[in-house]
Amino acid sequence: MDMDSPTSTTIHPQPSFEKLHITLSTDSSLNISLIPDSATGLSPTNSIEINNGTSPDSSSADNISDDDTEKETSEKRISFLRDEVAVGSHKIRQLEQIATDLPRDMPSTPSTRSIPQSPVSTQYLHTKMPYEAHPYRSNWATTSHVIEHLQGTIDSLKRELKEQVAKANEERQGKDALNKRCEVSQLELEQLRLENESLNDVIGTKEQRVKQLERDIEQKKVDVKGLENNQLEYIGSKREYEKTVAKFKDDQERSKAAYDSVVSCKDMLERGYGLRFDQITTHIDRLQTTGKSDKDRISRLENIILLQSKERDHLAALQAEIDEEHERHISALKVLVTSIAADVLDRNGEQTDAQLNETTKLVDELNKTYELLRTPL
Repeated sequence: MDMDSPTSTTIHPQPSFEKLHITLSTDSSLNISLIPDSATGLSPTNSIEINNGTSPDSSSADNISDDDTEKETSEKRISFLRDEVAVGSHKIRQLEQIATDLPRDMPSTPSTRSIPQSPVSTQYLHTKMPYEAHPYRSNWATTSHVIEHLQGTIDSLKRELKEQVAKANEERQGKDALNKRCEVSQLELEQLRLENESLNDVIGTKEQRVKQLERDIEQKKVDVKGLENNQLEYIGSKREYEKTVAKFKDDQERSKAAYDSVVSCKDMLERGYGLRFDQITTHIDRLQTTGKSDKDRISRLENIILLQSKERDHLAALQAEIDEEHERHISALKVLVTSIAADVLDRNGEQTDAQLNETTKLVDELNKTYELLRTPL
């Protein structure tokens, strides 16, 4: 029998019973239908279709990388495999029931032959197997052959069931592994969450520290700017101080030069005043000598007056001359003392003032002496 071509077989258990219509297509799809006899005209009471192909959705989770998506896809595949296993088990039980209900021996008579009701199957049989599929010559479709074919189908379905169970176990193991991975990932996620919270706290502390450091830096910048301003003010003050020191040094040098000039002038004045003082002393000594001589002369004049009264007028005139000369000398001395005092006040210090005071005292003593000389005896 050619298994690559679709096959349609109709089995008559009895003429009055329902027909069992089995169709095996090229894609390993087995279609079993119980149809009534053509004489009864009833509709089919039962139809079973078995597909050996795998579902197109069985490989939908091959390229999923994410754990949650893979877990969800695995759960869907496990559920789908469970449904397929349940459907396959149900179909196997139905096929086993049908196989047990079929008779073991069936006479190969023309009354047991039946033309397939499906026009597509008839046409296909005429094109592919004209001899065997002819309505009058299909002696090969016996019950034992159908049972053998059904038993093979049942075995293949059992193997497929075992494969599906193995796949389900693998999927379950994968699901358990994914659950473990999810638990580990959940623990890692919780640990990472705790670490993230700790890091957020550390980052918050660091941010506060950074903000504090930024405020400190701004304050340092303000302090540095203030120090720079203070430094500029200090530099300006230093320059002013240097200018003041230079000016003070210049003033000191000028003062020193002026002091040297004053000292030299003082020395010169002292020498000049010494000469003048010597001259005044000599003049005073001469005046004293003159005063003594005048006193002696007055004594002689008094004696002469006593002796000669006529000469009184002459003595009076002489006294007047002496007074005038004395006044003239006193005036000259006063002018000299005044000029010396003015020069001393302008150019000299306390030493010249002391000398001037001594000179003034000396002049006063001379005046007193002169007054005493003028006093009549």
